[in-house]
Amino acid sequence: KMDDFVDLFPIHPSYIEVFNKIYLIENRHILKNISLTIKEIFNKEVPADKPGVISFDDYWPAIKSNGLLKSDVTISRVVGASGQLEEIVNRSFTKAAYKPMALQIIYALSVHRLTTNGLDVQFGLTAENLKDDLCLYLPMPEQDADFLLGAVNATLKEIMKTVIGQFVSFILDAIFHHKYNSKEFSTSLKYIKPELTIIGQIYRVGVPAIIMQALMSFMTYGVNVIFALVSTEAVTAYGIYYKIQQFVFFAAFGMNNAMIPIIAFNYGRRNKKRINDGIKYGMIYTLIIMLAGAVLLQVLANPILSVFTLSDKTRELCLIAVRIVTLGYLFVGANIAFQGIFQALGNGVSSLVLSIVRLIAVPLPLAYALTFVSNAESLIWISFPIGELCAFAVSLILMKRIRKQKIAPLKS
Repeated sequence: KMDDFVDLFPIHPSYIEVFNKIYLIENRHILKNISLTIKEIFNKEVPADKPGVISFDDYWPAIKSNGLLKSDVTISRVVGASGQLEEIVNRSFTKAAYKPMALQIIYALSVHRLTTNGLDVQFGLTAENLKDDLCLYLPMPEQDADFLLGAVNATLKEIMKTVIGQFVSFILDAIFHHKYNSKEFSTSLKYIKPELTIIGQIYRVGVPAIIMQALMSFMTYGVNVIFALVSTEAVTAYGIYYKIQQFVFFAAFGMNNAMIPIIAFNYGRRNKKRINDGIKYGMIYTLIIMLAGAVLLQVLANPILSVFTLSDKTRELCLIAVRIVTLGYLFVGANIAFQGIFQALGNGVSSLVLSIVRLIAVPLPLAYALTFVSNAESLIWISFPIGELCAFAVSLILMKRIRKQKIAPLKS
């Protein structure tokens, strides 16, 4: 295949071969990614310490960040499973020298899985395939094919050991739980006997919370479908922005998770002052987090976007998204805090109503309406802050009613 390597350099021939077998992705997506990859490295020197060949594993980050592709059930399942494996390797992989190769192998296997007829088919790549089709390379004392093959096999075994280690940890956790927690409460199997009353109370709050989690996926799918009416660049820009915003949102959700047990515990104790303090300071801290996040994203938007390989138009849309959507981050913070407050006080349905308003009822119809205006690529982003503003108004009404019913009757 030497002639093929020369003709296609720096693209590996297997890049084309593998993608000709993927029926879920159009060729134009693949060619676009190749163009962006070549553009990124065009002015760089050919590396002297490694092959510098780009193979099909390079396309996996593009698949992960493309919301429209992930709307396909098959691709979504592969992305989910691959993401879990990648997270485990990033967190627990023990051989640091082999870690880059391990991630490259995971990406390659993820792409290759899309070439099979089913996700559960026992068919994949061998260590020999991975070595040759990816042009895997490691700084080794001996530049020998057999030595490299041994390193690939060792990396595969280490990935399996890392995953198995998670199950071992679970078993050890169970053993320690039964051995040491028995001093505080019963850890026998009788202790986990279901009690319908308690289960009902849990699911009264839990079912709305489960639906709320599903709403985010439904919203993402809806946004991808609507934005596709405008342009593929808008869909890609949303996928990139969504990843960026998660850094801020996760911090706010962390504060939400801290508020819920504190407010719920003191509501159970009927401690009015501590309930009010939990609501007050939880709200303040969440708003501070979102304000700081909005300022940082506004200031650092360009450096953050430079991390991604984007076309000029997609980059411009990402920048517009950051500039517009972050304007509503204080409303986002308030709504996230109110959701936690409602759940803590046993009003899961109110929290669900708030989620429906901020994620579905307002932003999706408004975004669809904006697809008909001339400058839709720029204006469509305002649907998100407007949705948060409307949800904030609803949350104030719900909070007033809940405070009157749940908090006001308590003795100071």
